[in-house]
Amino acid sequence: TLFRSIANVTAASVKQTVGLANNRFFFGNNGFKSEPVENVFRKLTGSMTAEFVSAEAMYAAYANDTKISLQLQFVGNVGIAGSTGPIYPTLTILIPAIYLDGEAPKVSGPGIVNTTVPFTGLDDQTNNPLQITYVTADSTLF
Repeated sequence: TLFRSIANVTAASVKQTVGLANNRFFFGNNGFKSEPVENVFRKLTGSMTAEFVSAEAMYAAYANDTKISLQLQFVGNVGIAGSTGPIYPTLTILIPAIYLDGEAPKVSGPGIVNTTVPFTGLDDQTNNPLQITYVTADSTLF
């Protein structure tokens, strides 16, 4: 798969809501509550402020309801010694399947298209809907 960036993100928020049944008391549990279980579908939403690289790609994402992915990557500037060179502390948030909500921004002419876009993340039935990877040199973290 060829990765092609269609926007440069300057701000983002991601929210996942997990509904749990957490009032599960039963006879024979000695007063202890049973482990919570999911009782509604998860909801993955957010918004991003982005400068679209291509007005065509932005329009296609809205007009055709095209699935796109969102990857936010934050890289530290102090390297961690590694066997093949320094590795930098990194936090990566990946949502493989998002759909842009609302209307496409109105573009009045040539120039940079910078807009705040709400989105909904869905399960594409291949990848985990929300993937978070953290690389650190802290061996006491886990």
